[in-house]
Amino acid sequence: MTDAVNHLVDVSPMPPLLKTPKGFYQHYKGMLYEVIDTVRHSESLEPMTLYRALYGDFGLWVRPAAMFNETVVIDDIEQQRFTALPARPQLHFTPPSGWMNDPNGLVFYAGEYHLFYQCYAGGYAIGERFKDSLKWCPMHWGHAVSLDLVHWEHLPIALEPLERLANGEVVGMAFSGCAVIDWNNTAGFNSGNEPAMIALYTHCDTIPMGNQRQGLAYSLDRGRTWQQYVGNPVLPNPNKVDFRDPKVFWHEPSQAWVMALAAKDQILFYRSANLKKWDYLSSFGNTDGVGQGARGEPWECPDLFELNSSLASRWVLLVSVAKNAANGGSGTQYFVGHFDGVHFINDNPSDCILWLDYGRDFYAAVTWAEHPNNAKERIALGWMSNWDYAQDVPAVDYRSAMTIARQLSLVATKHGFRLKNSPVAQLNKKRKSIVDLALLNQVISSEQLNHLFVGFKLRVYEIEIHFEVNDQLHLGFKICKNDNYQTIVGFDATLNSVYVDRLKSGAFKFSGDSNARHNAPLQSINNSISLRLLVDLTSVEVFANDGEICLTELHLAPEGANGIEFFCNAQSINIKVLQVSSMVG
Repeated sequence: MTDAVNHLVDVSPMPPLLKTPKGFYQHYKGMLYEVIDTVRHSESLEPMTLYRALYGDFGLWVRPAAMFNETVVIDDIEQQRFTALPARPQLHFTPPSGWMNDPNGLVFYAGEYHLFYQCYAGGYAIGERFKDSLKWCPMHWGHAVSLDLVHWEHLPIALEPLERLANGEVVGMAFSGCAVIDWNNTAGFNSGNEPAMIALYTHCDTIPMGNQRQGLAYSLDRGRTWQQYVGNPVLPNPNKVDFRDPKVFWHEPSQAWVMALAAKDQILFYRSANLKKWDYLSSFGNTDGVGQGARGEPWECPDLFELNSSLASRWVLLVSVAKNAANGGSGTQYFVGHFDGVHFINDNPSDCILWLDYGRDFYAAVTWAEHPNNAKERIALGWMSNWDYAQDVPAVDYRSAMTIARQLSLVATKHGFRLKNSPVAQLNKKRKSIVDLALLNQVISSEQLNHLFVGFKLRVYEIEIHFEVNDQLHLGFKICKNDNYQTIVGFDATLNSVYVDRLKSGAFKFSGDSNARHNAPLQSINNSISLRLLVDLTSVEVFANDGEICLTELHLAPEGANGIEFFCNAQSINIKVLQVSSMVG
């Protein structure tokens, strides 16, 4: 116990509060904790309380024994309510506490993948309107780094709102944006051999709400500390209500920085030599009454980048829509075309809608800048939620998660160039060394195949299946299953569709889920289909035909819902590959 205490002691200042006994539940800053034990370093030091965040994956932490401002003895009804809350995901990034939404500032530098993200963790006065730290509040930039996109180290808040009233109430927000490495010192912030990491983000007022303008901050210590540019804003608001989410990259042919910025139902493009002064170039989207892609305004979180395929190169523009996505609510679409340094030209008809993910829980996806393989593939990350219900999903100490990091690649199809996306290869290290089930090139009866899953009790795992199809085939898996709950992932050849059905996935009802099935179009390749399911404690991500089509969905199954059932309307099925692998957190 002493070694654990020495390792885990947290010396951050805490208010003098009441001593509480082992076995009680305690509230602090809107979070719920369970007391594990009371220990002390030595007789000369005050007792310390060893505790854990309830239903959070924090491990054990230490505070002074007199730490909490409220002691709560939970009755049976309350205990049942807390027990029903979903556990923290094991494969997905989550914030230490509080609210989280869009990924921001994804940049790879000095061997580290930087993930900044919209968040609010509580801790100071923000007024009655934003009193709940588990809901969208005045935005900060949280920060984490990873060496492999699988294991993350949390770092201190990077960017905070700039203004507060005398009573501490926040009157500004640090909205979404990007980060770049200024290798050539175009902004003049570099120090010695250390290039500046520069963040460009949207600053927004809260009293009154609006006046979105673009600010700049820079770091000279690999993103650990940040300084605001004294000349902010670098791009003032040109009298637009929506004017946000800058994504910046260096355009080599122009020898200049280019910014993509969301404005209602358009993406605006700007150019700069130094990241401080920006000139307008052009717009793409609803111009002169002619729309492009999905019309679900406001458009948000653009990302523009070039990708090479084996045949040619194309520019890809990611745009998230707040509503009217493929299966309702918010989602991320993309466009494929050309960019000449001024204009983006869509290769496809204006009414062609391409979805990066057809599921209900994939939003604000952007990609990592500065990765050495960016010419051939981009690594993307999305927010795993939907604005239809994001603020209502059950939560105690934190709310929401990111998707699995994904590799985006450009492929040629009979319809033109399209994106494929699949989990990053680093995720494979999460597989346990011994597979739970494996079949190879077998014709097997549906009854026999389902029998193989009897007794399976898995919560975090991967299913890969490759099978032959006919015109009437309908098969799939009922996952996260018990007597009352299940989530269905299936393929229906009569509709040429892969789908997720979460109508009975748990006690929580997702707003907007009027249709039990969330469908995505899927055609067989050489009379066969492949599906890859990544199942975590609160989600399932489906990758069909090697990432040609994807669906990401929350399921929020209770702890006991861990069964798997196979179903099929054919008496037998030709399995080319079937593998089930447990994943470790």
